[in-house]
Amino acid sequence: MINIENLEVKYGNKKALSIEKLNIKKGEKIGVIGSNGAGKSTLIKALLEIVNYTGDIKKDIDTKDIAVHMQFNNYAETVSVKDIIELVIGDKIENNKIVQELIDFFDFKDSLNKKYNILSGGQKQRLTLILVMASNSPLTIFDEVTSGLDFETRQKLMKKLKEWYEDKDTTLILVSHYYEELENLVDKLLILDKGEVIAYGNKKDLFKKYCGNVVFIVNNTKNNHDLFKKEELVEISKEKLAIVCSDKKEEQRVINKLIEEDMDFTRTKSDIELIVSLARKD
Repeated sequence: MINIENLEVKYGNKKALSIEKLNIKKGEKIGVIGSNGAGKSTLIKALLEIVNYTGDIKKDIDTKDIAVHMQFNNYAETVSVKDIIELVIGDKIENNKIVQELIDFFDFKDSLNKKYNILSGGQKQRLTLILVMASNSPLTIFDEVTSGLDFETRQKLMKKLKEWYEDKDTTLILVSHYYEELENLVDKLLILDKGEVIAYGNKKDLFKKYCGNVVFIVNNTKNNHDLFKKEELVEISKEKLAIVCSDKKEEQRVINKLIEEDMDFTRTKSDIELIVSLARKD
């Protein structure tokens, strides 16, 4: 679907993105993660050919046929939502079954006769999602799709996306800095930092590579540091401490101590935040 080799993007003298080699296969769901300035949006712009770059990007799809949701999508402020949809799809809503299904899917029918300028942030996002998803493109890109939305609305939108694409062979690229949004939606991760690729691969493979067999997460306290000083410890944040176990023997030893100390903990074998934290430290 997409093959990238020796890609480099510069803004003036500053290198914004550098990717030696990257392959995305048809039907894969890729989560692109990185802090501000990591190169996430620059990668999307390069794929869409709206930024100058050197190197080679080969796609099994014309750029104009890619469906994309950017961070900022603007429409005519005083035009009705119904008119916007029909202008974009080039037909009446009643003649397009997919659009009708998406309108029902997002509970959007009551918004059709509203002017765009009075829609809430969540309603504007749903409008753009309907237009992007209705295109039925084999390659769909979402760039910070839940930016500016409250937690509850973010959760609902990501649940809708998961339901919609679960049984489809659409290739998805999702840019987000909310790790929990990607947990159940993507199967591969591309982790960027300062324009460089830190890690790329299947979530399970990356967890095993950077996090071992299993990880226990406890409160980041001096007492816990002392209790588990013989284990591999990683400070995820000021509040969270990761106890990394590379095999069953280590896991059982940690479990016994956790039970003995009557401690609250989380056991995980798949945690994107943890993968990113440990990949950065590698």
